[in-house]
Amino acid sequence: MNNLASVPIFPYTLAVTSSSGELTKGASSIAVTFNYNLNQDTAYQTGAYQHKLILQVIDPYGQSHEKALTLGTDLTLGTNSSYSTTLTSVLFKNLSSGTYALKFYDEFQGMRTELASQAYSLEVTTKATTSSSEGAAQ
Repeated sequence: MNNLASVPIFPYTLAVTSSSGELTKGASSIAVTFNYNLNQDTAYQTGAYQHKLILQVIDPYGQSHEKALTLGTDLTLGTNSSYSTTLTSVLFKNLSSGTYALKFYDEFQGMRTELASQAYSLEVTTKATTSSSEGAAQ
């Protein structure tokens, strides 16, 4: 399967240049962002574009989170753009590390074809705590 460096979605080409998944330890949501370039081959007159681009994010537990993305709207033409989504599950509260994967599918008339996928490391940070307990018990 192809990685996300060059994803053909006729007449578009999507290139995911980087992705980050961030979780604050003890939280129940992961913020997933990816940076991308989206180009359109204008040599073709395609008429109504009936293909859907499906983004599937596989979380560290293997659960699937899906979004249908509209090219030109959800993902804008041009370079150095970014897209963000949030995954929520009570299971994330126990995570201290892991990976997630981005998968793109072309959906046309109910049939899906996987275009590309790539896995990334999840960044887990700890909450900054205030030291209000100092000197409180005397």
